[in-house]
Amino acid sequence: MRLGISHILFIFLCILNSINGFGSKWEIGYNELVQKYGNSLPQIDNLNIGMAEAMRNGVWAPDESHELLAGTRITQAIFNSVGNSSHATEVGKRFFGKDSLLEGISDSLVFEASSWLYLVVENGEDPPEDLGMDLMNHSWIANTISDPEQVLQRVDYMIDVYNVLQVTGVDNNPTFPSLLANSHNAIVVGSSSGSHSLGGTILDGEDRQKPDIVADEVYTSYATPIVSSIAGLLISKAKEEAELNNALNTEVMKAIILAGAEKDGLPKWEHSSNRPLDSVYGVGEANVFHSFDILMGGEQIQNHDEMANHSGWDFGRTGEVNPIYFIEIPKGRKGKLSAILSWNRVIIPVGENWRQLSSYLANLDLSLWRSNTNGEEVELIYESRSEIDNVEHVFETDLSSGYYILEVEGRSQEVDYGLAWRLDLTNVSVNDLSIQIASGISKTDTFKGQIQIIEPGSPFAVSLSGLADGSSINLGESRTLKCQIHPGDYDGIETFLFLNGMIVATEKYGQALLKWEASTAGTYKAYAMAITETGEIYKSKEVSFSVGYKSPSN
Repeated sequence: MRLGISHILFIFLCILNSINGFGSKWEIGYNELVQKYGNSLPQIDNLNIGMAEAMRNGVWAPDESHELLAGTRITQAIFNSVGNSSHATEVGKRFFGKDSLLEGISDSLVFEASSWLYLVVENGEDPPEDLGMDLMNHSWIANTISDPEQVLQRVDYMIDVYNVLQVTGVDNNPTFPSLLANSHNAIVVGSSSGSHSLGGTILDGEDRQKPDIVADEVYTSYATPIVSSIAGLLISKAKEEAELNNALNTEVMKAIILAGAEKDGLPKWEHSSNRPLDSVYGVGEANVFHSFDILMGGEQIQNHDEMANHSGWDFGRTGEVNPIYFIEIPKGRKGKLSAILSWNRVIIPVGENWRQLSSYLANLDLSLWRSNTNGEEVELIYESRSEIDNVEHVFETDLSSGYYILEVEGRSQEVDYGLAWRLDLTNVSVNDLSIQIASGISKTDTFKGQIQIIEPGSPFAVSLSGLADGSSINLGESRTLKCQIHPGDYDGIETFLFLNGMIVATEKYGQALLKWEASTAGTYKAYAMAITETGEIYKSKEVSFSVGYKSPSN
């Protein structure tokens, strides 16, 4: 392939006109990041970053003298722009400017897009050039280019082999662009407005879902450097601490960024088992706090003998045995889980011929199982099983307390992968309390039945009052209602005591089965209440039930 500049029929900007103002880093979780991590944030002086920009009217470089770019040395690679590009300046402000996450970085390398393609990616008879970069931003698109599949293969090679993360945008119109947005291994960015290319990839593996993620900007040109800025902060931190170094593998970093995305502010988000990402918003809106929290959760161990952190990641490899990750949601809590599995397409030359390349894309799956305490899979909750994408996504918003397993299925293939997840925990609300009535009346001197109080967590109490004669019944003294707990029948309950007419779990939390006998037919009420450690009732729920006569034949 000779990709000379004359063969690029046109390269154009994602937008043509500059806009005033832009989204602040405070709008993507930076405030929460500072509050939690403060002085643990990286110094970002260890980064090698770059950007490619399309030429318009002979100019393509950011304005180094702009007040929001002052202090950053911008080096123009290969040849110099004849002036400053307003588009490149706007991109630079969001990528490494004073209001970005990379504020204070000393250097940035800037390429004119077609020369980057011709001299770095295509690179004559040789493999793509390794520039020692950590990260590159691409807020440009190209259409009608000779042999675009080989360009995409070479870019994927650079990402996989050189560990240079490439972040690129889709277009601002429905037509899907030909070049980098079709990459398997890059992070492809759209706008939170949803006004961008839709319909999936069109080259080198059609109908894969893109974009991967969105950012809160009107135009994709400006959304893309926001994600690049997040990536730069994470990469800098991963380079800074040895125990985080495995996160520098691009499949891991991609998983961490995607798993940190937020869906709550979007008008609609949906996916399916074989379509892991939303067709408009990908995994959702980029959030630096969530992604940094995942990174700091650390690399996790692939077995059920050791519990994984609620947020974490792993650089793993599939084989004959599927890797699993054991996670617990504590009693009294419920969880929202976002997990991403990412792996790279592998590109190799045919022999020594770099003009003829072959590609290999493994097919991995990601499943979430409910587990028992021994780490054995009990119930399948969700599985992500795309046949064409190299990203899988599990997203569950209402997981009850208990044990869970994330399983990576590799079909005995030996494939490097990145897995990242975050488990957001909340307290169980009053609407989650469930009181289930089961009557078992027989012809005896007393009416018998049972009330099953199910509260998946916090310290709770159970109170019964008999309303047949309009008077309350004290459980500890009642002659008309007898109550007893059978802790062996349900998980986690060991000790109960009577307290002000209530039965209170004192050691462990879980499910309680309250069995009762009543000598008077009538209507009763059951109350389920969760209490704090100081005895304050912070939620309660009640249900009425009747006690009546039932003949032996029934």
